[in-house]
This record gives sequence, C-alpha cells and structure tokens, in this order.
Amino acid sequence: MGEASLVPFVCGLLILASGVITVVRTKKSFLSFSCFLASFALFSYCLALFGHIEFSRFSGIYKFWISLFLSFGFFITPALLNILRQFDQKDKLLRFVSGLSLAMSVGSLLLWTDRFAVEGVNDWPGVAGFGSFPFALFFLNSVLLLPLGILIFLIKRHRPAGIATRQVKFIASGVAFVATGVIFTFSPVFGLDLFWGVPLVAAAFVFVAFSVNNCRLLEADLILNRTVLTVLMLVPLLILHALISRLFSASLGLLLATTFSLTVIVLIILFTPYTRLVQKTADRTVYKGRYNYQKILEELSSRFVSIPEFDQLLDYITHSIVQTIEPEQVVIFLMEDKQLRLCSRLGSEDCPELLLIDGQDLLVRRLSKGRGILVRSEMRQYEDPAEVEELFKTLRLFPAELVVPLFYKSVLQGIIVLGPKKNGQIYNGGDFKALRKVAIEAAVAVENSRLQGEAVVDRETGIFNRNYFLMRLEEDVERSRRYGNPMSLLLVGLNGMDEIDRQYGLGAVEMVLKQTARELKNRIRNVDIIARYSRYIFAIILPQTAFPEKAVGQDETVRFHVNDVSLAAARILQSVKDLRPEFSNNRLSLKASIGGAVCNGGKTQLDREDLLKKALQALETADKMGSDRIEFGTGVI
Repeated sequence: MGEASLVPFVCGLLILASGVITVVRTKKSFLSFSCFLASFALFSYCLALFGHIEFSRFSGIYKFWISLFLSFGFFITPALLNILRQFDQKDKLLRFVSGLSLAMSVGSLLLWTDRFAVEGVNDWPGVAGFGSFPFALFFLNSVLLLPLGILIFLIKRHRPAGIATRQVKFIASGVAFVATGVIFTFSPVFGLDLFWGVPLVAAAFVFVAFSVNNCRLLEADLILNRTVLTVLMLVPLLILHALISRLFSASLGLLLATTFSLTVIVLIILFTPYTRLVQKTADRTVYKGRYNYQKILEELSSRFVSIPEFDQLLDYITHSIVQTIEPEQVVIFLMEDKQLRLCSRLGSEDCPELLLIDGQDLLVRRLSKGRGILVRSEMRQYEDPAEVEELFKTLRLFPAELVVPLFYKSVLQGIIVLGPKKNGQIYNGGDFKALRKVAIEAAVAVENSRLQGEAVVDRETGIFNRNYFLMRLEEDVERSRRYGNPMSLLLVGLNGMDEIDRQYGLGAVEMVLKQTARELKNRIRNVDIIARYSRYIFAIILPQTAFPEKAVGQDETVRFHVNDVSLAAARILQSVKDLRPEFSNNRLSLKASIGGAVCNGGKTQLDREDLLKKALQALETADKMGSDRIEFGTGVI
C-alpha cells in the first residue's frame, strides 16, 4: 500500500464505521438512514480515491474498483442534502433542490455506466474530466446544488432549536468540506496536479462523524482539539511510513515493507508515550492561555476521597460541578433503604427537603441496566418523546438535562442530576468524559464516607453517636488537663417526649429529634462537638469555655462573655424553646433542661467520668426543678 493512499483508505473505513454505529444507536431516529447513506457515500468516495492512487497502473483492477465503489459516489450530494432536509421537510425549495440533485446523480450514473472507458487511466481528465459528460454533470451537481441546499437551509427562519440546530450546523460544515474536497479532487480537469480533496474529506469526517456518532455535538474547541490531534498524530506516522516503505521495499518487496511499517506504527501507538505527548501538545495548542474547565473538574474530582465528613463531601461535589461546568442546578440522590433520597442540592432551593425515588422506579431500572449517562435532549431525538417524559417523571421538579449514575462495585449508589447550562450551551463529549470520572470518584468517596459515618454518626439524627462523643470527651479532657485550656460539657435533655410519642406517634418523635439536632448544630461553633448521648439527651462539648473568673474593664467583660458557658447554655435553651416543629398540621411545643459541668483546666487530676458525672447530676437536678432550667455541677473541677 502506497503512503499516499493510506489517508483515504483509513478515512473511508472510519467513515463507514461511523455510519454503521449511527444505524445501531439511532434506530428510531430521523438521522439513521440519511446519515448512513451519507457515510456510505463518503466511504465510496474515499475508496475511489484510494483505488485511483493505488491501482491506476493496473487497468483491470482499477476498472473493477471504480465499477464497484465509484457508482455510490454519485450520491454524495443528495445524501448529505437529505440530512438537512430531515429538519425541515415542509420546505418546498429545499425538497426541490434535493430532488433535482438526486435526478442529476441518477442521470450521471446511468450515462457513466454506458460510456465508461479504461483508456487513459493514468490521466485524470481521461477518467473524470469534462470530456466525459457524466463526470461533468456530477461535478456541477457537487459544485452548485450542494452549496445551494446548504444556503437555503441556513437562511430559513424556522430552524430546529437546541441540540438539533447545533447538530445541523456541524453536519453542514462537514458537507461544505466535502463539496470543497470534490472540487479540488477534480482539479486535474483544470490542469492542476493536486490532491487536496483527500485531507478535506478527512476534515469532513471529523465534523460529520463526531457530530453524528457521539449522538451529540462537540463544541468548537473540542472539534478543533480533535482535528489538531488527528493532524499531529497522523503526519509524523505517515512520514515514518513513507521512509520505512522506501527503505525496505527494495529488499523485502512492497507488501512486506508495508506490513513491517504498519507493525512499527502500531507498536509506537500502543507501547510508547507518543499518543499522550500528542494529546498534551494538542491541548496546549487549542487551550493555550484559556480556561479548560473540564480538566479542572477532573482534577477536583480526584480530591473527593480525601474528604471524610459526609455533608462536606456532598457540598464539595456539587460546588465543583457548578463552578466548572456551570449548570443551572445540581442535585444529588443517594440510595438509602432501596430508595433514592435527595441528599444535596445547589440552585434548586424550592425543591422539597425530603424527596424519595422508589428503587423500582423506571428511571432507576433504566440506570441499573444501562449504566450510562442519560441525556434528556438526546433521548428525545432517538426515542419516543412520551416514553422519555415518563422516564423523567420522578424528576419533574427539576429541569433535569443530565442524569449521571454513581456505581460502586456494580451497584447503583445514587445519581447526580444536572440542569441545563447557564450559558445555554449543550453538554459535549468533554463534559461527559469529565462527569464519568466525577461519578467514579464520587461513588468511592461517598461509600468511604458512609462506612466511616456508620461508625461515628447516629443514623436517626445525623449527628455524632455516643461512642464518638465519649472518645472526643476523653481527648478534650486530657488536652484541658495538660495545657490548662478551659472546657465545658452541656447535656441537653428534651422533656415531654413520651407524651409526644403517645399523642402523635413515633414519626413525630423522630421528626422532633432530627430538627432539634439540626438546630443545635446550627447554634454551636465549628469547634464544638454535638452528639446524641441517649434517647432524648444531646451532649455538647465546648472547648475554650468556662465561667468568667474576673472582669477588668469593658473589654475584659466582653471577652469573658464570649467564652461564658452560662451564656452559651442560655442561647441553646432558648433556641430549643423557639423551635416549635410542625407535625400533621400541629405545632409542637418543646421543653428542655440543661445540665453542665465546667473544667477550667490544669487544676486537678480529672478524667472523663468525673466531668460526665457532674453534668448528669446537674441535668437530673434541672429536671426535678422543672423544665426550661439550666443547672451546673457543684464547684469547678
């Protein structure tokens, strides 16, 4: 195989593969037949060029090659025009141009079939020149009707919106490259010995194949990146192929030399950093001095596993996506008890706090089976729109455009729902690649956080459990004793919970406990620790707090008030009294008692049990004296 024929040969195979994949993936799509027809026509066109370059010296083989493949090349123009016509089938002018192009193609094919001659196979004008009327007709068809059809489509006022418009623009760009390629391919008619049609058809492949094959459009930056990558990848390899073939063709023969050359090229691609270096060069060329948000998102996702705290992890995931891809909203659902529960949201504050999706829902079953990213606008093109809307029915409260599944060990752990982009752009192939990495990293990080959380977090309230509290209390008491730093312990006991249980049931009790835990967590400092000590008792560790020992001047008074545990306890008690949660249209009044113990640090040998015992005694005293009271253990430890 000659080095000059390698480009159209590879390009033709790739284009045909894109057409076959398009048919498989878009069985219900209006793009299916027309795109396959276009890809097959381009494939035939590329192989016709390959046949001319490779077999022009062998008239028998060349005649068979042209007879087999070039006949389909006559239909390049109507096939590509048909793609445009699919989007506006009611336009009479566009239908007329497409029909006229088809008639000219059929006529030129029939004329060519009768008048084909092998004489002058080494001379382009003898095979495809104006001296041969069928080729002249085919040439005029490509030069006149194809650009006219594109122009008619682009100036129409009523064009498809969203992804369909972008898809057509990319296909139209590919069609324009094909038309230009046809013109340059027939340049020898005008006495020009050029083969610029080959790279132009390759450029058309980049536009058409990517836009159709990926079922979505790549944006201009990504198209340019892939084009630069293709050029940087192929040019050195073609030069190497030419050098090896010429160097060994005399000793090994053309066939063995070509085989050896292709083997060397494959080994270079598979077992050397050549591909990675070319990709980096293409990225630097396209994104030089610009913000490559997809790469940044992939880098951010690698940090997920280093965040152990569950809420902080979810917050980091949502903000990473919003700050890079910039969707209107991001919502995360995680699997709990065979249901998807809304756990985090950003940009959708009006959504209900507790939203569940049943594990047998159509959306969940589709994700579990397919395991791919669901793209709503794309699915509307290739599937029944009514079925698509039924699939997204459970997400009707969100303007959901993308649903990204989170899998851990082949089990669906949750989903990330993304709304449309704020800038109106579509999600492209680079976004999908970045989001797939986000899904992998997020699934692992969420599972790790869950495993860690199960050991230290109380599932009913979402705060730390008793075991973690006792461990932290021992650490803080030891730190206070060693370094002399003051600390305090508060036990907040809810009163009247048994009465709420009898009157409203267990659901009301659980709701009160969750809201109380959330309220207390919001009222304390970041350095404080809140945990569930027992059924109706919450424990709060407050480092650097104690009773004020003195107050010298106004500044000292303010400083001690900030660190006064009695003031902190009073604020906490008032927040519980003001909570008044609602259950079944009934406002519940909460009462609480607080018992505390204070350690000013370094004054005596103390341990965790001493501090906890005094706080429990103080809480018991507050309960006996009535609700809404604060008591502290006698004396300071």
